Amino acid sequence: MGNPNQAPDTVIYFADGYEAEAARTIASAAGLYNCYLAPGTSVRLATDCDLDPSSSLAAIFIPTQPPQ
Repeated sequence: MGNPNQAPDTVIYFADGYEAEAARTIASAAGLYNCYLAPGTSVRLATDCDLDPSSSLAAIFIPTQPPQ
């Protein structure tokens, strides 16, 4: 479990989920500007680094623009 006073390095949320706005606010405040989506779903991922192409996550998520 992480330190509750430390900013997250990754946030995963549903684009239109009931906590989506809070998730986007947290991601923006933490500087998580590398954003990805899972095609065909509303799942979004914001992180502080690029996904490694050899990662299993890279097979699921594709880059997208940060929410405005």
